Amino acid sequence: MYVAPYRALSDEIEASLSGTFSDLGFQVSAVLGSFDLDEFEAQLLNTTDLLITTPEKLTLLSRIRPEFFDTVGLLVLDEGHLID
Repeated sequence: MYVAPYRALSDEIEASLSGTFSDLGFQVSAVLGSFDLDEFEAQLLNTTDLLITTPEKLTLLSRIRPEFFDTVGLLVLDEGHLID
């Protein structure tokens, strides 16, 4: 899981990593926003290998799908100093 500080940066990271990791057989997806988790995004949580998200979505996931984090093997925080 890669947490980028801004939505625009998350989009750039997804575009950059998609090519590299898809060539290796991994699915790269971005789940962005902070208000809800729609059905498509919920499905991505079950099927993606590298999830890119924002701190807001990370917080939402920790509240509504805490069991998801049992499947996370590595968490990368870009701009970690933003953590309070």
